[in-house]
Amino acid sequence: DVADAELRSLSIDVGCGVTLTGIAEDHLWVMSAVGAKQRRPLGVAPGDHFPLTPPYGAIAFAWRPDDEIDRWLAQAPLSQRERQHERHVMADIRSQGFGVWSLEPRTTPLAQRIQAVIEALATDPSSRQLRDQLTELFALFGRRGYTSDGLTTRSHLTVGYALAPVFGADSQPRYQIELHLLRPNMTSTALHQ
Repeated sequence: DVADAELRSLSIDVGCGVTLTGIAEDHLWVMSAVGAKQRRPLGVAPGDHFPLTPPYGAIAFAWRPDDEIDRWLAQAPLSQRERQHERHVMADIRSQGFGVWSLEPRTTPLAQRIQAVIEALATDPSSRQLRDQLTELFALFGRRGYTSDGLTTRSHLTVGYALAPVFGADSQPRYQIELHLLRPNMTSTALHQ
């Protein structure tokens, strides 16, 4: 209940959907989901699971040893250059304490498709097929993380998500807070507020 109140306040302040996600050994699960005007962010609901494979899991793995990060990255078909970029993003997550993922220009038209799936979920909230479609569409939105250089050198950014860890007693992320910004044109000043 305390987390829900904080997430609601954050959702109102930022004007977007917010989720609290638990980090398990092999998956992420949505624990709480709130959105502006009492709408769930993009149809995500408590209990939804996402695999802990790229692009999901950067926050969970950012503080882990290099060999674990390498095994995690090996699960995705990435080029050597893409792997290097992901390692840089994760190092920046460790130093900044948060991560920001882009809203790819090619995915902007998918927003209408996502909205259609969300509307369908409103009438059939237990549909596994609709939730699976939504999971696949989500993965397209936040594929490329910004490095700290990318966040500071550009005046305008396309932003899909911003995520921050919540640490456990072992100094590892046990939860993550996700802002579902989905903004095709956001100033770096607004992002840092």
